[in-house]
Amino acid sequence: MDPNRMVISLDGMLRNCIRAMKKAQHGEAFMLEQLGKHLHELRRRWKAGDTGVVDEFFALYVIHDE
Repeated sequence: MDPNRMVISLDGMLRNCIRAMKKAQHGEAFMLEQLGKHLHELRRRWKAGDTGVVDEFFALYVIHDE
């Protein structure tokens, strides 16, 4: 890996957000936990050659471009 390349831990970021949301008693913490699990599944299946997983992911998590 390039030593000058910035790397962000998505797991760490999600864990911190989930912890803060649970402390504030936000129901969205569950949805972030699910997002983390789905991202792990997306990575696992993508590495196994399952390109259809990307369509499945974005059918579940919709991004609205305006």
